[in-house]
Amino acid sequence: MEYNDFALLIKKYRSFRKKTVYEVADFVDVSPTYISQIENGKKLPSKKVLFPLVRFLGLKNDKGYWKKVENEEFDGLDLLEVYAEYKKINSKELFHEYFNYVSDEIKTNFNELQDLERRKNNKFSVNKKNGDIEPTKKPYFDLEWLLTQDQYHVFYGRNYNIQKINKDNVSLSEFSLYNILNDIDIKIIKGLIDAYISNKYMELTEENHIKYFSKE
Repeated sequence: MEYNDFALLIKKYRSFRKKTVYEVADFVDVSPTYISQIENGKKLPSKKVLFPLVRFLGLKNDKGYWKKVENEEFDGLDLLEVYAEYKKINSKELFHEYFNYVSDEIKTNFNELQDLERRKNNKFSVNKKNGDIEPTKKPYFDLEWLLTQDQYHVFYGRNYNIQKINKDNVSLSEFSLYNILNDIDIKIIKGLIDAYISNKYMELTEENHIKYFSKE
């Protein structure tokens, strides 16, 4: 059986999208031969391939509206309609499955972006015993951040009266803050740490950071 109507639509979309067979195949995660077979009407994709294919080829403009060319809407939904006809399945149910797929993809991408942002800004904790990683609101475990932020006071243990507070002249709650480091202390401590780290470890600039962590 040949699927010429579906094949023609795929070609039309790919041509308008100005994408090669290889680019489409790469996004959908199939071989270029697989896409060619679809475009030649020899194969009808599975839903697993269909949904990312429709999502990739459906177009929106900068304002989020579907683009129209010669009064045609390139939203990808006609691909679903033709597919449903060939498969003899309910098109509304297929649309529902597709929109659920898109919704799940958006959630996944959003979560991945959030995770990337957290990791980039060290907003996480790592358990020494089991290696578990947990997100944090701020990079509390990034010593550089702690010594440069200006929102919170930084403490050092409870063994030194850093603020030189006379407990006889202040309330108990005020005296409990005797271990707050002042700005000069923090600056000196950070300078010592910077000197130690820079002498012992290689600095990663923006350029060599990418090169250092890229795969060979």
